[in-house]
Amino acid sequence: MPNRPAKYQTNGIDIGFWLSVIAGACILLLPALYNGYPLMNTDDGTYLWSGFFPGTPVDRPIAYGLFIRLTSLNGVTLFLTAIAQCLLVSCLILKVFSSILAGFKYRLPAIISILLLSFCSSVAWISSEILPDVCTSIALLSLYLIMLQKESRVVTVFLFFVYTLCIATHMSHLLIFSTVLLMVFLFRKKLFQPAQLKVATYRMSLALVLTISCVFTMGYAISQSKHVFAMGALLEQGVLTKYLDVKCPTEHYKICNYKDVLAQNPNPNYFLWSPESPLYVTGGWEKNKTEYSKIVWQATIEPQFAWLRIKGSLASTWKQALEFGVGDGNVPFKAPVEGALNNYIKRDLPVYQASRQYNGKLLQVVDVPNILSKIAVVVSVITLLLLIPVLLKKNQAFVLFAAIAVPGVIINTWVCATFAQINGRYGCRAMWLLPLTALLSVWLWKAYREERKRILVSKNV
Repeated sequence: MPNRPAKYQTNGIDIGFWLSVIAGACILLLPALYNGYPLMNTDDGTYLWSGFFPGTPVDRPIAYGLFIRLTSLNGVTLFLTAIAQCLLVSCLILKVFSSILAGFKYRLPAIISILLLSFCSSVAWISSEILPDVCTSIALLSLYLIMLQKESRVVTVFLFFVYTLCIATHMSHLLIFSTVLLMVFLFRKKLFQPAQLKVATYRMSLALVLTISCVFTMGYAISQSKHVFAMGALLEQGVLTKYLDVKCPTEHYKICNYKDVLAQNPNPNYFLWSPESPLYVTGGWEKNKTEYSKIVWQATIEPQFAWLRIKGSLASTWKQALEFGVGDGNVPFKAPVEGALNNYIKRDLPVYQASRQYNGKLLQVVDVPNILSKIAVVVSVITLLLLIPVLLKKNQAFVLFAAIAVPGVIINTWVCATFAQINGRYGCRAMWLLPLTALLSVWLWKAYREERKRILVSKNV
């Protein structure tokens, strides 16, 4: 079906599209406006340091810190960073709607969907938060538009840039997006027309190369931290304590002296961040690297522990799938966030100190959105089960989007639960894509239904 001529165009610029993008961004910015300041997390002290010092921390890449510095205009205000994130998310959602509802009116459905998603999912929260969590969704949306092959060369290059930047912001993205690209490659003949296969394969290959190349921006952080995060995952899954029970009589690990402590405190947050954790009592991240790397390797490949690892991974993945509420980590931080703002964005400090989050009033309102989010996910799953079979052969763009977004949510859940820890942050950064996919299916079904009615009426006339 041919596209209808776009209205409100000036010199080839679709004014209506960009006005819709701005409107969507304003909606997505509501949590920051309600709070009186962009939402902050304890990790932001490190991200601000990495961007403005600058330097690569031992436990995370430098990319998001540099993104903060760039989008805040070298420290004018973090509101600019939140606005940039909201504009980017809004623009990508509008692009997705225009590609899937091609030939139909898409702007109003897109704005209505953004409004619904802002109150019934995590998208507005993560877009208003100074944290790289939003980058997971941005990368998935960008990957879809890249693979669709409908954008101009300039826009495609920009999408590749956005995709690569987002991959570089979090270490988990390497495995998540390598797996997503592998799945798209395996089903490429189902997802693309024969004439598209050559370009699709080239773009998948380029995306994979860019994904893997991000190792160069985060290699130091990976080498210094992967053994610690893996130990936290083993502890949470119950594998570490069983491993130590078997190995400690013959292996004289330093951590063996604390296996009873770990059995009583299996929370990975205690292990990773508490000053009283065996991790820090025995010397810290660097001094335990050799010992922890050996434990992680043996606990993964030795048959007596491998099955425990698989069971632990599946159980943790299921728990993470149910954990996607907003508000995780948004407690009233005095330090290190306050100290980082004082050092690098001093004019923002009094604004942050006046915010609801700083004064302990923000998390009082998250219960209702989190309940609505869970309801939305359940309704979305049911909707997709009903409508995807109907739309499967009608709209290739929707099928491609669903084939990237839905596996993307599942793979994100598995990777974070298996190799890091169960955390609401890790769930909510991608889970909102399920309601988005469901809304797209509903609008598309509605558009086809109305089109069919018009055809019937015209035939009768």
